[in-house]
Amino acid sequence: SSAPQLVLINGALRIDPASLTIGPTRAPPFVYEEVTETADLTATYASFKGAKRGKTWTADETAKFYRAIREHGLDFPVLCNCFPGRDSRQLKRKLKAEEGRRPDLVRKAVWGGR
Repeated sequence: SSAPQLVLINGALRIDPASLTIGPTRAPPFVYEEVTETADLTATYASFKGAKRGKTWTADETAKFYRAIREHGLDFPVLCNCFPGRDSRQLKRKLKAEEGRRPDLVRKAVWGGR
């Protein structure tokens, strides 16, 4: 029993000192299993994302992207109308990529060369 035990000694109730200590407990034995790899698989964060890669932008689409930004600015709902089949997320990603590759061209397209 895990609770302290009482004993009757000479007509008085006393706590049995032996019941105040807990002995060592034994864990069940651990069973080791041998694991054999059957395939050379690697997993990364992208493996579990479930995102599909978008369609690659052609040079003509990129030129059209710059013209649309020059004409409409960064109004993504309007830009989406210029690119059927592309959503605003793809357009924002394209803008970020172009800002990294050609920041001067993006600045000129957005600000009109100022």
